Amino acid sequence: MSGTLTDLDGQVMVAPRVLMQALDNGTILITQAVMGLRDGGFLVLVLERVDSPQQGVLRLQRFDADLNPVGEPRTFSSDAYPDAELVELGAGAGGPLESPVMVLRSQQGGTQAIRVLGNLFGEVTTQTLAVTTPGEVPWFGVATTSRRLQVGWLSEFRAPEGGDSMFDWWGRFWGLGHGGSPMDWTPGPAPLSLHRYSQWVRLEELPENWMGALVMTSTQSPQSFTLQAVRYCAP
Repeated sequence: MSGTLTDLDGQVMVAPRVLMQALDNGTILITQAVMGLRDGGFLVLVLERVDSPQQGVLRLQRFDADLNPVGEPRTFSSDAYPDAELVELGAGAGGPLESPVMVLRSQQGGTQAIRVLGNLFGEVTTQTLAVTTPGEVPWFGVATTSRRLQVGWLSEFRAPEGGDSMFDWWGRFWGLGHGGSPMDWTPGPAPLSLHRYSQWVRLEELPENWMGALVMTSTQSPQSFTLQAVRYCAP
């Protein structure tokens, strides 16, 4: 995995260089997230796995402003196909190495859980935000707000109806409600129609105690992909 650094005008500040390499010849690296630190450095999160559905390893490496590695990488066991993001909680959560957290999806028995890992460079803490219904997979979006970390997700399941199997997917939109409890905010009783590879959630803080979410829905006939807005209360 290589990287470079440019300014807003496209001027190269740091020439392309190798940032991380696979630890085994039989594995591949997949970039999960890149985030700037408040001290001017960067965090890079990659997944290392073989090209088959089995357990993988998440590797987190810190770099300085010139993309030189700082310290040793941290590793976290994971599923072979996790959904993981790095989030900056801001100065209120501590110093530049204390405020970043990782939000990820992982197996919990026969269900899927959304967890937050904190203190990534010390004794890691774990908090479970939500657990899905068995057979459903969460695809989430995250946002740091003036109140706290907010997470919204599409809890997806498959219900074949014939035709293109890519459109056999359905889901409901969830977010964190009062007291941080998971709430179903799907607009209407019917599940949302989804595409297998368009599980898309973006969150935005709105005035007072409201959050806004954009989710992508899809239909096979007529074939369409639509961004739908959901407004929900998140005190």
